[in-house]
Amino acid sequence: MQYPLATVKGIIRKLNSFCIVLGSLVVVFMMLGISTAALSRYLFGRALGWIDDFSAFGMVFLAFLGAGEVLRRRGHVNIDLFVNWLAPRHRELVAATTSVAGGAVSLLLVWYGTLDVVSSFREKAVTESVYPVPEALLFWVIPLGGLLLAAGFLRNVRDSLRSYRKAKD
Repeated sequence: MQYPLATVKGIIRKLNSFCIVLGSLVVVFMMLGISTAALSRYLFGRALGWIDDFSAFGMVFLAFLGAGEVLRRRGHVNIDLFVNWLAPRHRELVAATTSVAGGAVSLLLVWYGTLDVVSSFREKAVTESVYPVPEALLFWVIPLGGLLLAAGFLRNVRDSLRSYRKAKD
């Protein structure tokens, strides 16, 4: 029998892996698109207008698709100048506290991102760009990324509290 928590962990890990693959595809398409646009401008004197929009949206996708996996690997930037002066036990307490704060912000992203996606879908809102795109197709990545971040911060809180209990002053 598989425990529910193990199932949730597996789902989150698979979602993070899917997001990394999707983000990698976005990078490849951005690279090909920008290269094509540069060649088009150089060879034919005509710019491809959709490339700028695609690249801007792609950057948003990259940020939200990769954030959960980067957090899982603890790859985000840490400003630990003052934290390193603390005893190991207190350091873990600070890590748990900042993870709670990060998780709260991530849940706000999920909540407001979902409201925005639903609103954009209902209103059939489209972007004001060369080729209008339904906003809901662009914004769904925000609540997904926020959810994966919230799960990662929750895991970090658990890990920090475990380390806090084991650490000595």
